[in-house]
Amino acid sequence: MKDTGIVYHQQALRFFETGQYEQAVENWIQAYDAGFEKETILNALYDCFVNPNEQEFREHFAQSATGYTKLAYEDCMLDFIPVSEDRFYMFDRETESFQGLFAMENAPVQGENEVFDSILYTDEWDIRTILADKKKNNRNAVYLLLNEAEPRFASFFKLPRFREIYLSNTVAFSSLNHLTAFFEQYEDFSLPGQIVSAQADRYEKLFGEIHEKRVRHVGTERNNIFVSVCIPVKLKEQARQKLMEDLKNCRYDCELEVVTGGEEQADAFSTSDARLRYYAYEERDGFAINARKALLSARGYCKILTDGGNVLAQMTEKLNYMKAHANTSIFYQGGG
Repeated sequence: MKDTGIVYHQQALRFFETGQYEQAVENWIQAYDAGFEKETILNALYDCFVNPNEQEFREHFAQSATGYTKLAYEDCMLDFIPVSEDRFYMFDRETESFQGLFAMENAPVQGENEVFDSILYTDEWDIRTILADKKKNNRNAVYLLLNEAEPRFASFFKLPRFREIYLSNTVAFSSLNHLTAFFEQYEDFSLPGQIVSAQADRYEKLFGEIHEKRVRHVGTERNNIFVSVCIPVKLKEQARQKLMEDLKNCRYDCELEVVTGGEEQADAFSTSDARLRYYAYEERDGFAINARKALLSARGYCKILTDGGNVLAQMTEKLNYMKAHANTSIFYQGGG
């Protein structure tokens, strides 16, 4: 291994002398990993690449870290070795190990597929891990629960335009208490629909409990309703029971409301759910007039008009479709 390290070191010197800095750094990292003169190599890399850019790193951090972390610059665990304006090798000071290359994107990352569900990553610092999904899917939100990963994640704010390019729809939480308090206090923010975590069951249970609290908060003002399900008919018993069962199992809360008619209908539902709303239904008015009443009463950005009780089935797919076709504000689903 020592002989291999010497070879890499000698190659690195040749590349450095000819101005081929990325190849030089690559070979010095190989020599370092082979155990050759680790302290000498590290000092050389810092002297030639890191320290000359220290002030610029500090300025980027000061400009972009606010709102995402309360850590100080000195608390950051990763250092960056620039080999070009947008390519950086990463060194972890705590583990004393190199963490590969980070190549900055040229423009803000936004996927083409419209996906309604937000996603949560836990204990993840490496922005490269979430890039595949970010490049593919345009989600309403990406949540990061950092925990012990915060000093490494915060390090990325040293890089130019990092916040602008990667974090346009991203919310970061330093701890589970911070995350829980946020979703309990701000009920207009959607709960994560997908969880990437080694403890996914734990977080699914937590969000299930928060969801149950939300749907019991009858009378709470709701300002982020995406879809109103409008039912301008008097449902028969079987359809009503199917609707209530589907509503009970529906994991969406702040994003959805069900608009149906009249006090008689309200008594028939015999349930207390913040997603249920009632309008002045009159059976003698017929479908068209009641449909207009329901639509005018609805507060969602998009509206589903239906005469059946099976409308909440496959709601995730419907929300994805409506988000992708948001210019169409009213959708119709026949009974079933």
